[in-house]
Amino acid sequence: MVTGACGLIGYRVAEQLVEQGVDVLGVDLRPTKAPFPSVVADAADLSAMRRLMEGRPNVIHVGAVSGPMLMLDNPYGIAQANLGGAMAVFEACRQTAVRRLVWASSIAVYGDQPTLNPISETAQINPQSFYGHTKAAGELLLNAYVRRYNLPAVALRLSSVFGIRRQTACGLRRVREAGLNNEPVTVAAEGSSFRQYLHVDDAAQALLQALSAPELPQMTYNITGGTYVSEAALAAMIAELVPSLMIVTGAPAWNEGHLGPLLIDAARRDLGFTPAVELRAGLAELVAGVRREHIG
Repeated sequence: MVTGACGLIGYRVAEQLVEQGVDVLGVDLRPTKAPFPSVVADAADLSAMRRLMEGRPNVIHVGAVSGPMLMLDNPYGIAQANLGGAMAVFEACRQTAVRRLVWASSIAVYGDQPTLNPISETAQINPQSFYGHTKAAGELLLNAYVRRYNLPAVALRLSSVFGIRRQTACGLRRVREAGLNNEPVTVAAEGSSFRQYLHVDDAAQALLQALSAPELPQMTYNITGGTYVSEAALAAMIAELVPSLMIVTGAPAWNEGHLGPLLIDAARRDLGFTPAVELRAGLAELVAGVRREHIG
């Protein structure tokens, strides 16, 4: 069972399962046209989650508010989706004795770090956004389920996921649309405001690898695409694809926190994870997708 099956990550996870010949059920708050069966349900509804999990040995839970830039004036809604949904899924997994639960956490749990040194899973978490706090709280709750109730579960700390199906606001989408609309975009000076991107195909692959790994010695794993790029460098990459992009240096367009590059050594070792989609190739795919939307 895959929650958030209408979203960027959940849809691709379910697609990849179908491609592997796996029987999959997608769950989301909205109906979706997809190459897999799906139902409309709220992940925060414990009875619905328990009923839908019956007879399904594995759960991938990615249904949630998808980032710190969303619902800024609605902290209750963020908590209801992220924590209410997580708690209902965790408890339903416990009650139905699933074989494994894989949950999508976020690098937002790290927040601001004292240095820009590389970050392993042992780094102190220090979330800055309300969204990041809900992910950190979810990790604490999952840890309690693992320790107290032996729930077979793991959390993947995903970096900034991108892909052509993303519909929610994000800095990357804003930059590329500004170029296509002949609008200026303001970015921080080179050498500041760094981002770490992860293509949706790689995010989905990591989630599936966590599902099938024989053993998981850790409860949390960093997952990223291997990029550590400044706003200015990213805008320059997009400008190569969209020459009309007008770049203005100013205040940061977005901020992921004072955070060094994520280390994925543990994910390589235990999950067999290696990112496959290079950032420039992913950006070219995005720009082509947005151009098709504009033409359509």
